[in-house]
Amino acid sequence: MSRKDAIETLYLKKRQPATGEAEKPSERVRSGAIGAMGASLKQMTDGAKLATRLQEQLEKGDVVVEVEPEVIDHSPVADRIPIDIDPAFDELVKSISENGQQVPILVRPSPSTRGRFQIAYGRRRLRAAQILGQPV
Repeated sequence: MSRKDAIETLYLKKRQPATGEAEKPSERVRSGAIGAMGASLKQMTDGAKLATRLQEQLEKGDVVVEVEPEVIDHSPVADRIPIDIDPAFDELVKSISENGQQVPILVRPSPSTRGRFQIAYGRRRLRAAQILGQPV
């Protein structure tokens, strides 16, 4: 086996047989150090791809993540509906308790404190999560 064949086998690439060359078996069983190294390289590549994809999603803001209510501050922008007097709030708390939170809230990074967030919408759901002691 030539060095080129060994390297191609290591990186799981299939080499096309030359015109006068006999076709080799399609899949070779790898074991030992070369197999372990190939598996490690594949795992590292897959991990790097996943990390890149997650980073892109976080930069776009397309990701739903759980956040503890304690790190979420109120917005300086007043809510259009006062949440102090809300006859349907108890029903919301009961629904979240029984079925979980169905609709996420929207937060933005706090302009003043690193690691904290500021609520954009979902104040009632945030308050319900605080009462229930669960993340939003």
